Amino acid sequence: GIILNELGLFDESLENYKKALANNPDYYEVLNNLGNLFKDFDKPNEAIRYYEKALVINPYFAEAHNNLGNIFKDIGKLDRAAKCFEKAIKIDPEFSGAHNNFGNVYTHLGQLDKALESYQKAILLEPNFVEAHNNFGNVLKDLGNYSEAVKSYNQAILIQPEFAEAHNNLGTILSKDLGKPLEAIESFRRAVKI
Repeated sequence: GIILNELGLFDESLENYKKALANNPDYYEVLNNLGNLFKDFDKPNEAIRYYEKALVINPYFAEAHNNLGNIFKDIGKLDRAAKCFEKAIKIDPEFSGAHNNFGNVYTHLGQLDKALESYQKAILLEPNFVEAHNNFGNVLKDLGNYSEAVKSYNQAILIQPEFAEAHNNLGTILSKDLGKPLEAIESFRRAVKI
């Protein structure tokens, strides 16, 4: 089912997951994967339903709490998203993705100091977490700490040279905030090539 989902084959993926559930209705990982399938195909209500079913069977399944939090964030229910990420982290304090996602919620809520803490924790747990470095840079930029933001974007690029978003963010800060248009143009060119 996962591979079929990655190939964009919704119906085939759904059919395989339903076969797995027919054999074992309490297969909470499959319910979680069904939630991912519906999320990927922009059906948040169905995704929520499957994540919640997975959590009824296994309330200690951190990944499902995290995934549910992402759906709530995507549909603008930030308080519910925060509770989901908090539960995921309570269950698995070393879940770097949940810390990063919690940082995203804090950013949306304008709680930038808490966002920084969440991103730092994600990076501490997973030093090569490119999205966390990029997000950390975004918050540093928002706080006016441009030199540290540049370092964070450069770290993301060092880890994953083809990460267009970090090149774009670096170009933006170089052009708008640091007055370095030639360096900015180079960053934007790299982003566009990717």
